[in-house]
Amino acid sequence: MSVSVIPHHLGKQISLRIAYLRDKAGDYTLIEELLADLDREQDPATALQNIHRLQRIYFAAKLGLLDEPKIYKAIDAKDFPLWKQYTALPVADEYRVALAKLMYEGDKERRSPIFITLPDYSRGVAELIVEQCVVHGDEIDIFISDPLFQRRLMHHCDQ
Repeated sequence: MSVSVIPHHLGKQISLRIAYLRDKAGDYTLIEELLADLDREQDPATALQNIHRLQRIYFAAKLGLLDEPKIYKAIDAKDFPLWKQYTALPVADEYRVALAKLMYEGDKERRSPIFITLPDYSRGVAELIVEQCVVHGDEIDIFISDPLFQRRLMHHCDQ
């Protein structure tokens, strides 16, 4: 099953980050382009890619580092993999589906909103969880583990 996702509508945390960046959008083409992407229907993998970019831009903006060329370039640099470059869990699809079902949980009262942290190796499972949330109308807030980019931000702050 593949569903269309509008990232802006997934969860409060995502919406709050978008609202914060809307105030800064006029100064940065990168932000304007991303905000437009976050309001479009897309497949779950593309939605997670855009949420990952949102997370990076949001953290850089909160630290006042968007004007720093090294940080601005690192947001989309190949040296700092985004969601679609993350590794899929190296198992058969049937095991990814089973894991996604286990992680999703069946009782809406116990799971909504869903807060999920996605590390490398969760590609292929996370998209299935996002699909289930969209199908069932569940709110989901997503944090994508991004140690290389976060290290770049911290290193730049230390200089």
